[in-house]
Amino acid sequence: MSRLRPLLMLLPFLPASVALAAPLGEAEALRAAIDTHASIESARSALTAVQGIQAEADFLLPGNPALRIERTTDRWHHNNGEREWVAEISAPVWMPGQMSGRQAVAAAKRTEAEADVAAVKWALAGAVREAYWKAWEAKELLKAAEERLDRTKSVLAAAEKQVKAKEMRELDARTVAGEVLADRQTLARRRGEYDAALAVLVELTGLSKTSLDDLAAPNPSAPPPQLAADLEASRPDLKALRSRLEGGRANVDLQEARALPNPELSLAVKRTSTDYDRTYDDSVIFGIKMPIPVVERNQREVMAAAADLGRSRAEYQLAVNKARRELTQAESGWRAAWQQWQDAAEALSLTSETLALIEKGFTVGEVSSVDLIQEKRRWGEAVEASRSAAAAVAIARAAWEQASGTAPIPVQ
Repeated sequence: MSRLRPLLMLLPFLPASVALAAPLGEAEALRAAIDTHASIESARSALTAVQGIQAEADFLLPGNPALRIERTTDRWHHNNGEREWVAEISAPVWMPGQMSGRQAVAAAKRTEAEADVAAVKWALAGAVREAYWKAWEAKELLKAAEERLDRTKSVLAAAEKQVKAKEMRELDARTVAGEVLADRQTLARRRGEYDAALAVLVELTGLSKTSLDDLAAPNPSAPPPQLAADLEASRPDLKALRSRLEGGRANVDLQEARALPNPELSLAVKRTSTDYDRTYDDSVIFGIKMPIPVVERNQREVMAAAADLGRSRAEYQLAVNKARRELTQAESGWRAAWQQWQDAAEALSLTSETLALIEKGFTVGEVSSVDLIQEKRRWGEAVEASRSAAAAVAIARAAWEQASGTAPIPVQ
């Protein structure tokens, strides 16, 4: 002990990587997924495009200015008599409501892009939480299958000893041996299910299988007596649809304002000279050109914007109705999962006590192998039901938080 004392004194100063690794929690899995998943980067790329739209919307003119330089003479050869030079610059100008309308559309697009990023994070968080608890459930079912096989092997070893001692029929021992083979098949199936569930979690989080091998156990919690949520204010997907709806309204206003053509202002300087008296005549010309909206009145764009607005309004209302239905289903699912977990825990306690008595009776020859196998199967089913019920409560709670928009999303 005296030799180990220096090492024990160094334990508080060891780095975290040297200490025993703690189970990977749900929050760590969410943070890893949001930091690495490609869907987040894809949604963020839309923000870059929106910055260009905003910069264009803040431009002082609706279009590019034009520069015109002109030289006119009355003869094509060098002996010309009268010459004229004109330098003109012209630019379109905004009509009332056009510049503010384009800025409103650009602002709505930015809000929509930011809401889309939040909606993608929200959807990814829901997928990660469900995959996390399914992977935990699969791992626990794999452990239960291993425990079940070990328990059956110990029973088989005891049975073989009793057969040699002429205290048990060989047929009973063979029946237990067959149960060992069945448990091995169950173990192989559970291992395949765990590998499949773990692959989904690896894909979502970008973490290695080694880091996901030890997941934190759930802490089943009962739903509160009253569950309420303001869906339209809390769910990111509804916020994204609402921002798209606001953008559609701004686009309708913009297209209606664009029905008025943009006038064009021009400023020109003209110089005229002749070879007869070698005099120069300079003048400044200010002009305005106003298109007459006889044919093109932007009606096609106005109608298309109105149609998009109506479609966005319908999609938003359908999404709200679907969200309310999902919230109701998630609430009932949480309450049902909680009740099932309580029943499963009680059933496991009862079957564990019964199996202990059956195994004791089997070792003394008072219980047949058939009764032992049946009770062991009931115990194994109770173990699996208890662990699946615990995962179901965690999944149901995550589903309700997802449906209500209150799911915890790590901040990057």
